[in-house]
Amino acid sequence: MIARWLAVALVLSGPRHPAGKETQCEACHTVASWQEVVFPHERTGFPLAGAHRGASCKGCHAQGYEHRVPASCSACHRDAHAGRLSLACQGCHDERSWKGSFSPEQHRLTSFPLTGRHAALSCRECHPVARDSTFVRPSSDCVDCHGADYGRTELTAISHTALGYGRACRLCHDTWRFKGARVPP
Repeated sequence: MIARWLAVALVLSGPRHPAGKETQCEACHTVASWQEVVFPHERTGFPLAGAHRGASCKGCHAQGYEHRVPASCSACHRDAHAGRLSLACQGCHDERSWKGSFSPEQHRLTSFPLTGRHAALSCRECHPVARDSTFVRPSSDCVDCHGADYGRTELTAISHTALGYGRACRLCHDTWRFKGARVPP
């Protein structure tokens, strides 16, 4: 019995528990097993959700439990986007798998809302390097993706350069189709 108490005293004075403070063991440990920890992490303001539930306590609290761990994703996870996007990771990723969960609805909040046929395209049509987790913002200038369409007008009665229409495609075309464009007055 004394050996057990001595072992408990050594554990409590180690790096996991602050020495000299009264410890409420039942706040974290169960009676079934001393190794089983059931700390109510939601009390810290960072509830363990998704894959965070399976993380080891020491994985985040390597310096001990008396030091507060930053709650931002970038404090623990590498920024695969190298600062080119927001650090509000939860807007595009979920905590279960970290895979992207960005949808056309979320894309509407960006500087290039997906409307018309753009909303039906796969992400890789415009973001081909997304598979490398190095997401790059493509240009939002229509001609950068639709330059061939613009060039084909040279062979028609509606030569855009000859008529001086320029490259402001949205003045005449909508995002559903090129044909049936409206000519500005």
